[in-house]
Formats: sequence, C-alpha cells, structure tokens
Amino acid sequence: MIKIITLLALILFVSMSSAGDSMPPDFNIQFYLGPVSINGVDAPVGTKIVAYDTEKSILGEATITEMGILKPMAVSEPEEGQSVIFEINGQLAFVFCGATEWIAPKAYAMITIGLGVPDTTPPKLTVYKLLTPTEILLEFDSTLAQEKVLDFNNYLVWEGTVRKTIRKSKCIRNDSVLLEIDPPVGNPNICFIKIRGIEDLRGNEMEPYEFYLCR
Repeated sequence: MIKIITLLALILFVSMSSAGDSMPPDFNIQFYLGPVSINGVDAPVGTKIVAYDTEKSILGEATITEMGILKPMAVSEPEEGQSVIFEINGQLAFVFCGATEWIAPKAYAMITIGLGVPDTTPPKLTVYKLLTPTEILLEFDSTLAQEKVLDFNNYLVWEGTVRKTIRKSKCIRNDSVLLEIDPPVGNPNICFIKIRGIEDLRGNEMEPYEFYLCR
C-alpha cells in the first residue's frame, strides 16, 4: 500500500510578469489551478478538491472536469495566521507551489496537488531542434516552472568560440522552451548548448546538461 504523504502548504507567492497591470503589493490569491494526481496517475473526472484553512473552514471547492487538471478554482482568503490546505476526495493532499500571475483584478496561482508518494524525478530533456538560425526548441518530459525557464542565465549557447546572446526564452507549451539567439547559427555541428537550473512545478531541478545541437 502506497504511503500517503501529507504536506500542509503555506502558499508562497512568486510574482511573474504578465499582460495587464502590475501586481499590487498587497493582494489575495483568488484562483488556483494546475495538475492533480492520485498515486502518480492523473486524477479522473469527478475527483473532488476542497480548500480549507487550518481550522477546517472551507475556502473553496471544485470538481475535476478534465482528467488530471484543476481548472481555475476560486478560493477565499484565509484569516490572518491561517494557511491554505487542500484535500482530494476527503484525504489531505501534498501541494507544490508554482508561479503566481496577476491579471487585473485577479491573481492566479499555479499549484501541483496529489495523493500518494509525490514525484521527485527532475525534468529530462527529450527533444532539441534548430527551428531557424535564430530559434532553438527544447522539449522536456515534465511541466516546467516558468520562472526558471525565463531566466536567461540558465542557458549557454556557443558556436565554436563565439558565445551566442539569448535574446528571449519563452514557454510555448508547459513542457517546451523556445530560445531566440543572436547572432544566427551558421554551423549547427559545432553549436554547443548547456542547460542548468531548470525545474518542474514540484521543485525538482535537473542536473546541468551539455550537448551539441546536431550530434
């Protein structure tokens, strides 16, 4: 029988840039969303999610309507000194906190919740491809923490002895990154890439990984 690991989570807010107004200094998370699992498998449709404070007052509830996905769930602000606790089908869930996005006038928090033993496997690079001379596609096997993906310092690109400048890094899907570089790649066979600091939503960080683009 898989031991159920229970973690109470005081939600930590990590601000990130977004379209719309800037995040105010004092704000309340109003919606939570993200992947949901039970014993490592996507939670089925009909799974019940309930948010409480530490005195068991209900702050919000939702039912899964798409396998493995919690769509934006409205949650009331807990009283001062209280934290937000999640249950899945009446059992205390583990919670991992991701980025928070402010889209005026609402705040959305990405979370990963589940029952059973939480995943501790770091992301793995599965696909790398030169799309154009200035665009490199990186695909991973996990949903990524966007604040890590957007950090230019997590990527190094060289062509021979020439270091490329990372002009932009962006998520094109939850598990994929598009790097825009300058100057353009002339010879992919000598284009060397190093990735570091990439994490999934559970906080699992991959080891630094180095490779040649066309080898």
